Amino acid sequence: MFELLKSEYARYKNWSYLAFVIVLGAFGFIAKLKPFLQEHPLQTAATNMVFIGGAFIFGVLQMALHRRANHWTYLIHRPLSTLHIYSGLTLAGLLLISSVVVVPMMIMVVGTDVFSASVVDSRHYVYILFLMLTATLAYLVGQLAALSASKGILTFAMLFVPILAPRHVNNIALLLPVTLLIAGVLYLNVKSFKPDLSRYLQNPLSILLLAVPMSLSFVFILLMSTTLFYHVPKFIAGTHSDNNPQNGTMRYIWQFESKDRPSYILENSDHPLAKNLMGQTELAEATYLDFDVWTFPRRGQMHVEDRIYALVDSETNTTWQFSHASMLLEGRQSTNGESIGALGENGFVEDLGSIEDSDRFTQVPYLIGKEFVMTQETLYKVNFEERSLDIKFALRGDEVFISPPQFRKEDVVISTNKRLMLFAYKDIMDGYDLAQPDYVIDHPVALENLRYVFTYRVAAGYMLLYFGNDYFGFDKPGAEIILASLGGEKAESIHQRRFELYGHPAWIRHFNYLISPALYYAQFSLLNALEPQDLTFASFERIRAREYPQRVIVISIILQILSGLITLLLVRAHKQGKAHAITWVILATGLGLPALCSFILLNPWHPTSHVFSLQSKDINTQTPALAL
Repeated sequence: MFELLKSEYARYKNWSYLAFVIVLGAFGFIAKLKPFLQEHPLQTAATNMVFIGGAFIFGVLQMALHRRANHWTYLIHRPLSTLHIYSGLTLAGLLLISSVVVVPMMIMVVGTDVFSASVVDSRHYVYILFLMLTATLAYLVGQLAALSASKGILTFAMLFVPILAPRHVNNIALLLPVTLLIAGVLYLNVKSFKPDLSRYLQNPLSILLLAVPMSLSFVFILLMSTTLFYHVPKFIAGTHSDNNPQNGTMRYIWQFESKDRPSYILENSDHPLAKNLMGQTELAEATYLDFDVWTFPRRGQMHVEDRIYALVDSETNTTWQFSHASMLLEGRQSTNGESIGALGENGFVEDLGSIEDSDRFTQVPYLIGKEFVMTQETLYKVNFEERSLDIKFALRGDEVFISPPQFRKEDVVISTNKRLMLFAYKDIMDGYDLAQPDYVIDHPVALENLRYVFTYRVAAGYMLLYFGNDYFGFDKPGAEIILASLGGEKAESIHQRRFELYGHPAWIRHFNYLISPALYYAQFSLLNALEPQDLTFASFERIRAREYPQRVIVISIILQILSGLITLLLVRAHKQGKAHAITWVILATGLGLPALCSFILLNPWHPTSHVFSLQSKDINTQTPALAL
């Protein structure tokens, strides 16, 4: 096995050396433009694309070259078991990949750690491990795509969504999913690495490991298919709701300019202030408020998830970078990198040797602009010249910030999990006294139901327009006008409007649920477990509480039954073993239409297939037909 490993490594080593030089050169160029470990979306996207895409292509190429008829015969005839042959090839491949992924990254991180004053924590080294694991998974998926009799393995690209999309709640949630996926794909590769490459995997565990990820991918594919059979024909016919929204639907509100939207919502209101507000908003400037709930940083998170690299003060020419190891903002001179102390929860500390635990932050804060630091409960303002840290606003009890402040021309908007607060701009930006909000508006509905919020400056204070597709509950669109008066008095609801009509039929609005309720629950529950603060990832309890239209539930049940029956007929036509048949029927009945699509891709289509044999590469063997 080791001789095979050395031979395979030597086969590609020159290419890996070239790739190493190119990657290291690119990293060096980036380090000239900015601090290498400073997060940038383009750098992160390019790194993922090069490492994951390159590893996948290498995995496909490596096995595709070996599986050529004469080459495959020579490879399989070695005096080794197929497990040892596959292990030698794969270990060689992983060594090659590590020389392109791990070595350049390690050189850059260690170099930054040793030869610069930038903060380097253990999380920067964990990121190298994470990159190697994701590249390993991509490499193994590439191998599987080349070895498997089914070309539907390309749908496994969706495996990277739960790995790359969420801001993981901890390092276990970061590393465990990719590790489990590597173990599953590695098992499939070992089973697929066999003399007869045209044979499909038949044992229940292999079917399960293939069908579930493929079914999740088919959920996305089927969702995208609605563009072809529903949205595009509607656009061509000129009847799509985006082009011709109907009065009474929520989409209709976007037909109006921002200043005219409140008048549309208030047109049937009998509130005594309604007409007056309609006149005022026509002259008022509308401002959109971002109500996305941010996932606050956690200790040890990957540095590519940092939103701001450091606080930089041009007046004192200093840089303050947060260290996850010390839980302090560590300061240095921007010119020579000389240490100038640290900033903790109690203020500046000149002597790093005298730092106590009470000086450290208990949470990883957001760094905002040039002078603000925010934890989930407290907003601080920093004066670098006077070396002071002042609390600008603090929350009590179980109230927490859901996003950083939004700075506008005249005010600053701060959102919590319970209310919206508007501060005078000068109260936040000038001075170091505790700021008090001028306007306080309790959230009119549950936080997860808030989608669009516009503010209008009127004589009495601020008028707010809330609206969304789930404003009054799941799939219950509506809008509400709220008036907030100066002085923090309780805001008053002026009018509510429910939209009883929908722009799309129920089966389109809930297509994700309709094609497979089980996968709908699974995908959102998984993403919610990985990143619970993101409200777009609904928890299992939230999904259970949703009320779907009766027709959607009926159609979903019919699809589940039909998928199971069709799969049963196809399995019987296949004349495979009982375990194979039972596994597929259970999967199709439980997972619905996506599992049926997976069955079609994971089983042979034709009554005969050319099967490669060790005795003769031209032997034709009969395989059962898949009735389509």
